[in-house]
Amino acid sequence: MKNIIISLSIIVSSFLLSGCAMDRIANEYSPENVERMLKRKMSGDTQNKFVSSFSDKELAKEFAVYHDKTGYYMDYSNNLFNIKKKLVYFSQNVYMGQADAYIKNRSAENEFSKKYKNLILKRGHKYKTFKGDFNKRLYEIILSRKVPNINNRKELMRWNLIPAIAEYNKSGELISLMLNSVLIEAAYGKINNPNVQSEISLNISVFTGNALNTVKNNVSMREWDDNLIMESK
Repeated sequence: MKNIIISLSIIVSSFLLSGCAMDRIANEYSPENVERMLKRKMSGDTQNKFVSSFSDKELAKEFAVYHDKTGYYMDYSNNLFNIKKKLVYFSQNVYMGQADAYIKNRSAENEFSKKYKNLILKRGHKYKTFKGDFNKRLYEIILSRKVPNINNRKELMRWNLIPAIAEYNKSGELISLMLNSVLIEAAYGKINNPNVQSEISLNISVFTGNALNTVKNNVSMREWDDNLIMESK
C-alpha cells in the first residue's frame, strides 16, 4: 500500500510539472545523454581530469563547472573544449518566426561569454568581439575545411546571431578564441513555418594553444578589422 501511495505521488508530481520542466527532464535523461554520462563515469573522466589535461589551466578551471553539470554537454581535447546547452524547449512557445530575434536579444550576451570576458580582464588581457558571420569563417580555417550548412526540414544552424570573441595579451598576441553557433529545431519538422514552436541549442567552442595556429597564419589583419565590433579597454 505504501508503495502504491508513493507511486501515485510521483505521478501527480509529474502532472504538476510545467511543460518546460518536463521537456528538460526528458532531454537530460534521454537514452543518448544517460549513455554519455555512464561512459564518462566509467572512463574516470572528471572535472579534475579536464583541468589537468587542458593546456590553459585558468580557462579550464573557469569552465570546469560545466563538465558534468546537469543540462550541459561538454567534450574537450588539450587545446579545445565544446559546450552545448539547450536554451529553449518546444513547450516555451518561442515560435520559428521569433527565434532569431529571441537569440539576439537574450543570448548574444550569455553565461559563457560573460564568464569568458571576465576571465580575460581578470588576467590583464583584452578581448575583441567580432560579427557573428565571422564565427563560421574562423571555424572553417581551424578545421581546414568547409563546414556544411545545416538547413533541412527539421533544423537549421545559425552562425551569425552571436558575436565571436577573441582574447589578446598585452603584446597583442591571440591567446584564445570563443566561437558560437545556434541550432534551431522546428516542431513537426516544419522549418519554414513561422507559426510552429522552436527548440534552440547554443554551442560554444573555445580554442587555445596550437589549435589557433591556422587562424594566426591564415587570417589577415584586414579581415579582423573588417569584422570587428568592439574591443575592451
